[in-house]
Amino acid sequence: MSILANIALATISLIPDGSVSNDDFEPKILRASDNGLVVEMVISCPHDGFGIMHFDKISNVFLDGRNKTHNTASGAYSSTCGLSRGQIVSK
Repeated sequence: MSILANIALATISLIPDGSVSNDDFEPKILRASDNGLVVEMVISCPHDGFGIMHFDKISNVFLDGRNKTHNTASGAYSSTCGLSRGQIVSK
């Protein structure tokens, strides 16, 4: 697994919204593929099971499941998993 992928999800934690708490769910990388210029990550999501996001090494940006760019892993993660910005914080 890519070191970069591990670092990306290490910066993400969830704020409880009543249905998901930090004790119940921890974001995980289920699979990572380093395709040269892009790292593809299959991530665990609390409500939908899983999602796919990418990291573009040249542009140094994350892409969510809809190919929208984000400067942070937490932004791409929340967009990919359909979470509100209030549920995500960066460590």
